[in-house]
Amino acid sequence: ILFQYGGATKGLSYYNSGTMIFGGESGIPTRLQAGGQYGLHIDATNQNVHIGGTSNATYKLQVSGSVALDVMPTHESEGIIRIGRYDANTSRYNDIKSYVSSTTASNYLKFCLHNGTTNNVVDVLTLKGDQSATFAGTATIEGGSLSLGKADTASGHINAYEVMTFNIDTDNDDTTRYFAWYNNGADGSGTELLKILETGDATFAGILTVQGA
Repeated sequence: ILFQYGGATKGLSYYNSGTMIFGGESGIPTRLQAGGQYGLHIDATNQNVHIGGTSNATYKLQVSGSVALDVMPTHESEGIIRIGRYDANTSRYNDIKSYVSSTTASNYLKFCLHNGTTNNVVDVLTLKGDQSATFAGTATIEGGSLSLGKADTASGHINAYEVMTFNIDTDNDDTTRYFAWYNNGADGSGTELLKILETGDATFAGILTVQGA
């Protein structure tokens, strides 16, 4: 079926090799309409898709309006949202994986990143239905503050399966850095209880009790 205007073909619809083809000719964008309003616009130049608008999309897929992405795999299956690129016959991508079951601890949301190997990702962050989280690598908090627990509800605890160490002046360019412990405050404020200088000298605000030999 040919769609003509002014004697020239502007669009067509036909069957070819097991595929139905519908759209505009060269230089003619394609739009789909519903309820008297345009719902889909396909750019004629690079075939970018714009949902909910009539302008050419900046990206391969652009949506104007609220979006809900519903990924519902079969029972006891993992749903995946894949974001990446394909070039020179090589796939590189990151994944967001979701698994939902009737067991709270089995539910998870994983953020997985490409690890440099073709078609391979590694789990970086895993969030579970029991409100636990596992981060696979190291973490840098440039803001400098980490708060643990909840006021009047839960205390903060730091646990290590093996050795636990603390370092200051890691770039080794100062001589006046120190460890300090305070109470009745946050972020280095409050009443100082203990300070250990880079020299190893220590100051205790109260009584020091040493047990053992």
